[in-house]
Amino acid sequence: MCKNGSKNKKLFKWAVKTIDSKSDLTLNKKQSFKDQLTRKHFPGAHKIEVLINGDVVVTKSVMLS
Repeated sequence: MCKNGSKNKKLFKWAVKTIDSKSDLTLNKKQSFKDQLTRKHFPGAHKIEVLINGDVVVTKSVMLS
């Protein structure tokens, strides 16, 4: 969410993994929502998506106040 209310995508690249097609992989990640000089977080609805091989596999909506 931008200051003027429009939406803007941010991509945070996390890891590159190669696994066997019969294997399981468990990943954990914490993402800070602390305002920084170059990144501000505005109140409203935000969407978090997990992409694997460019495809969205999980979507979660959060509300920042």
